[in-house]
Amino acid sequence: MVRFFKDLMPRITHVMEWRDADKCILASTLTLGFVGVWILRMWLVERNPAYGPYMNPDFVEPMMALVLFQAFGHLSIVATAALLRRKARSMPGLVHVTNQFWYLCFFTDVYAVGAFTSPFIMLFLLAAVFGFIVFPLRPVVLSLGTFSALLVTSTIAERLGFIPYAPLISTNPLNAGRPHTSFILSLGLLPLLASALVLGLFAYVVTQLRDREKRLKEMVKTDYLTGVENRRSFMHRTEIEFARARRFKKPLAVVMLDVDHFKRVNDSYGHGTGDEVLKVVARILAAEVRRHDVIARYGGEEFALLLAETDETQARIMAERCRQKIESARLAMGGAAIKVTASVGIAAYPREDVSRIEQLIELADKALYQAKEAGRNRTVSAA
Repeated sequence: MVRFFKDLMPRITHVMEWRDADKCILASTLTLGFVGVWILRMWLVERNPAYGPYMNPDFVEPMMALVLFQAFGHLSIVATAALLRRKARSMPGLVHVTNQFWYLCFFTDVYAVGAFTSPFIMLFLLAAVFGFIVFPLRPVVLSLGTFSALLVTSTIAERLGFIPYAPLISTNPLNAGRPHTSFILSLGLLPLLASALVLGLFAYVVTQLRDREKRLKEMVKTDYLTGVENRRSFMHRTEIEFARARRFKKPLAVVMLDVDHFKRVNDSYGHGTGDEVLKVVARILAAEVRRHDVIARYGGEEFALLLAETDETQARIMAERCRQKIESARLAMGGAAIKVTASVGIAAYPREDVSRIEQLIELADKALYQAKEAGRNRTVSAA
């Protein structure tokens, strides 16, 4: 049983991604539990009116027929959905039928006991919340429209004297100012249980969605292969840091690093090995820089570092340390140890010829090109 619920909860988290048939099964199955309580309730009152002394005896039998019809309808939806669930993922027709039938049944129950009672107003709101979580917007809105039209029509008809209000209730459910126990159980406890169920589902789904949103934000700014920031995130961060450096007159350095002869690694050992090399380089950089520095995969085999409050001398010390660590690293592959080196370019702010962060990055990139032209595996600072 514990394992069942452990497997169930992650599945509920993604209820919006379920097949339409599974959503319909969920809605009708949950409703069947409450319909079953109604059937038991009517059955008890039929056999002993003392269980519902405030109920209209002439309407108990028709109400029993209505709830039995509801049970049959929901069972039919469950059976139909179970038969069709493998045929197609999207079944808008079945979704519309499920929603319309649910609200039609809800209207008959509301009409029977009186529309303007707090339990059913609460259930109406909760049903809408559940619908918007599980189903697309259109069928829920159309079903709510049907329900609202029926409610308005029945209210007008009752006000004009054509139909009674709350035909299932014949007398005041209060006895000496206290509600009858069966009234509390049927019109108090059930709505509270339904509220707890729907609100619990809503809270769980919202929590998981927030967690998913957080992970999505991380994915948007993170390079999928190396786990460091991507170029887009790097540019955003550099603009913020550059503006801060200009405002407070603080130094700032950009380091561009490129793995030497990376194409040769891919051609000799395959792209899988090339990916591993990039991961190793990213780990070395992450281990060497400070927590508040920014590491990004700038493109292909090129990495970029943003070093806040760092002048050219400090940046060169850090860049050299990273280059040496990469040179000394070995990647085991098929019994052989792969060795790679890196070329590094540095540009530091403030400079008279730099007024934008893009200019500083361009200078670091030119310095990187000079390092490659000079024989690679070296660090060059922008002139």
